[in-house]
Amino acid sequence: MKKFFYVAIAATALASCSSDQLVDLKEGDEIKITAVADNDSRADSIFCNNNLMPEFNLYAAVGKKTFIDGEVYAKTGVAYSTTAKRYWPENDAVDFYALHNQGTFNWVPAATVPNPVASGSFAPATSVAAQKDFVYAVKKEVVKPADGVVALNFRHALSQIEFQAKNQNTDLKIEILDVKVGNALSTATYTLPETTDGNIVNHDLNATPESGSYPAQVITWSSWAAGGSNISYTFGAEFDAKTLTDTEKTLTLGTPETDYAKSMLLLPQSTTAWAADATTGTYLAVKVRIWNVSGTDETLIYGDADPLTDGYEGRWAFVPVAFNWEPGKKYVYTFNFTNGGNAGYEDTDNNGEPDNKPVLVPLTVNVTVDDFVEAAGQPVDTPMVK
Repeated sequence: MKKFFYVAIAATALASCSSDQLVDLKEGDEIKITAVADNDSRADSIFCNNNLMPEFNLYAAVGKKTFIDGEVYAKTGVAYSTTAKRYWPENDAVDFYALHNQGTFNWVPAATVPNPVASGSFAPATSVAAQKDFVYAVKKEVVKPADGVVALNFRHALSQIEFQAKNQNTDLKIEILDVKVGNALSTATYTLPETTDGNIVNHDLNATPESGSYPAQVITWSSWAAGGSNISYTFGAEFDAKTLTDTEKTLTLGTPETDYAKSMLLLPQSTTAWAADATTGTYLAVKVRIWNVSGTDETLIYGDADPLTDGYEGRWAFVPVAFNWEPGKKYVYTFNFTNGGNAGYEDTDNNGEPDNKPVLVPLTVNVTVDDFVEAAGQPVDTPMVK
C-alpha cells in the first residue's frame, strides 16, 4: 500500500530486512554461538540474514543473578565466540539478551520487579555516514536443551529512511546536492520486549515472520528529546549529486548504491509537521539548484553563486512532513517536482532553516491594452477630388 504526499512528496512503508537466526550449538555443555552468513559483514552495514553483524554484546541471567555480563561475541567465519568459557546450568533456566550498537544499555538482572530491567538510551549519529544499525535479540527461560541449541533472532530497533526524487517539469533543470531531515527527535530511551522469536524474511509491506504475523513483540521507545532547530540529519559532502528526470532516482550517501548508502537510521517517532513561520515541527528538505530551460539556454532561478569557484551553490527547499515511524520499518520518501508545483518553502536567509515563502513563484502575466487616442484636429475634412 502506498500513501502519496505531494508538494511533492511520496511515502511508502516497508518491513525492513532482519537478521538471521543465530544458533547456539552444544559442544559438551559449553555455550557457543554460530550462524550461516556471508563472511564480508561490515560494522556499519544494515544487517539481514545474508549480512550479519560482526559482533554483539551478550547478557544473560539465571534467576536474579548475572550469568553473562555484556561479553563481546565476535564473528569469525560462520561462528561467534567470546574469550570466556560459558557452560549451561544443569537445571536452571537462562534469560538471554543480545545487542549490537545499543548505545547505553542498563542491565539490572537482580531488579525488584518480576523481570530484569533491560533498557537503555540511544541517539543516532548526526553524521549519516557514521550511523549504524541497532539490533537486539531476547530469548527467555531457556533450559539446557538435549542438543544444547538456543536460537537468537535479532530485530531492528531503528527506522530506516530512504529518499528518491524526480522532476516532472520539462521547463526546469533540477540538481539535488543533499537531503535533510529537520527537527527530528534525536535521543530516546528504549525497553526490550519479552521475546524476539519469529524471523522476518520477506522484504514486503505485508511481511510476516515465521510465527505467521507481524511481531507484536518489538522494542518500545519513550522519553524522546527534541533535536531542536539547529540539529538535523544530512548526507553532507559525501552525497552523490543527481540531475533529475521524470523517473525516480535514488538519493544516496555515495556510490555504490548499497542498502547502507541509501539510508538514514533514525529513532522511531511520531511528530507534528512544521508550519509556516513556526520554529518547531519536522520537515524534509533537499539542497537544489534549479534552472529555467528555454531551448538550449539555462538560467539559474534558485541557488546562490559561489564567488570562490564561479560555480553555483545549492539552496535548501523545505517540505513540512509529520513523521510516524515504527521500529524495524523502512520509509521511502520521493521528492516530486511536479509541473506547476512551488518546490516547497524557501531558505530565504540561506541559513538552512525554512521560511514561509515558496521556492518557485509562477511567472504570470497581467495584460492591459491602451485605448486608441484620437489625434489632434480630428476629424480631418477630406474633400473628394473634383
